[in-house]
Amino acid sequence: MNGPYQAARSQAFRAAGWQLKGSTATTLFVLPAFGAVLLAGLLALHRPLFSLLVQEDSVIEWSTAAALAITAALSGVVALQLRHRELRTQASAYALGALLFVLAVGEEISWGQRLFGFQGPDAVRNANLQAELTVHNLSAVHTLYLIGQLAVGLYGSLGPWLMYRHRSAAIRLNTRLFVPPLFLSSGFLLHALYRIGREGPLPAINFGEWFEFCVAAGIAVFVALNARWLGSEAARVTIEDARSACAGRRSAPAPQPVRDARERPPARQV
Repeated sequence: MNGPYQAARSQAFRAAGWQLKGSTATTLFVLPAFGAVLLAGLLALHRPLFSLLVQEDSVIEWSTAAALAITAALSGVVALQLRHRELRTQASAYALGALLFVLAVGEEISWGQRLFGFQGPDAVRNANLQAELTVHNLSAVHTLYLIGQLAVGLYGSLGPWLMYRHRSAAIRLNTRLFVPPLFLSSGFLLHALYRIGREGPLPAINFGEWFEFCVAAGIAVFVALNARWLGSEAARVTIEDARSACAGRRSAPAPQPVRDARERPPARQV
């Protein structure tokens, strides 16, 4: 299996650029759908076990919280690496991301409300669709939260197929840092399709916890791969190429206007 088939998989997912084997990239691409099929089988054959897995404070939700926490920590590491390489704008973006992922962990576990057994203010719980101390379930912002989830799913699924075609060195660098690779796009796509279907004709079956985990785990893998890549020689070369391309555009002479061939120079005065 290490011959043409392996090479084809590696090329299809551009796995070599991420220092991964084609088989590893393929596994990451297939896992979200494979897990969804397993959950569907449990739903049909053993509904109590399905409910146990997808309910609040169960295995999948806590795995999602763990993935978000890992992403927050790794985003801080990447921010420091980018700052060390004098990419301050990108470093600031990752630092902001680290903060947002910390907040996402708190939201995912309802800020420890059920874990530590405390109750939030009555005004907050009464305005919350699940009577919890969370912002994303407040009735006033829940629709925006769902739109945001759909946007994340579309970004992570369509972005790789659109952005990795660019040849510009500067665009390639920012794509590498901010757009997940092709082999992680399937989890985002399934999440987007689930969001669309859940608000449309699909029955209200709670697969959302699984797809949220797929997105959280996909982002964690993406940030981890970037953390590893930024310590490599390949990153140094890519960053220098991007800087050279930007410097070349800034120093290029302004194009001269094309003169009409019919124009005649003014007659010289004698």
